[in-house]
Amino acid sequence: MGSADIQFISFSFQQLYINTGTEQIMEDNYRTILTDILFARNPTFTAVSRNIHFIMHHVNAVRQKDKILSGHIALLARVLKAAITNLSTKEANDLKKEVFVNFNTLKSITTSSPSVEVLTGRTKPSCTYINTQRHSELQHLLECIDPGSSDDCILISNSSNYWFDVLKGGLTTISPAMVSHN
Repeated sequence: MGSADIQFISFSFQQLYINTGTEQIMEDNYRTILTDILFARNPTFTAVSRNIHFIMHHVNAVRQKDKILSGHIALLARVLKAAITNLSTKEANDLKKEVFVNFNTLKSITTSSPSVEVLTGRTKPSCTYINTQRHSELQHLLECIDPGSSDDCILISNSSNYWFDVLKGGLTTISPAMVSHN
């Protein structure tokens, strides 16, 4: 299906998203189609915001299922990137604030505390800790942040400060003997 075909689809983003299966949400091509459908008709800020909240609701619902969660976070990142491109700067900044500041589930995902055992490699992370795939999808989401923008840096400061403190604390509590047992 090409971009030209998308404008003739009579289904809304929400209708297709609700009916998305586990395998589909994990496919990059399917997430592209969903994003293209959302932006094919030049949506208003309100429509994009409503759909971002809809995705965030699904992220919250599947947050304990790593594989599915990664697909939903990847879709959120793709839609937010498209919003930044297609909406005004003020509207894009408002959406980034919703995602990075007001979305409690994302804040809790990005501030899940690893245990000393995880930090030292003696145990594998639980699904509340950020796994490799989820880390990759969160990294895509962070690509929506402009590091040159002080406003954007403030948006992610809570998560950044949290991880700085975890790493700093982990470095002071982990002895060289603990690290050498890996």
